[in-house]
Amino acid sequence: MIALCQSGIRSASAARLLAEAGYEPYSVRGGMGAWRQAGEPVR
Repeated sequence: MIALCQSGIRSASAARLLAEAGYEPYSVRGGMGAWRQAGEPVR
């Protein structure tokens, strides 16, 4: 499961909560800006 937000701060918090609930989450460091800069697809 991937958590993603604009800056990466809220998604990190969400990932911690998901991990506590038993999931294996990943948070994208740098948020959507980093995602786009890396050339990853956005719908």
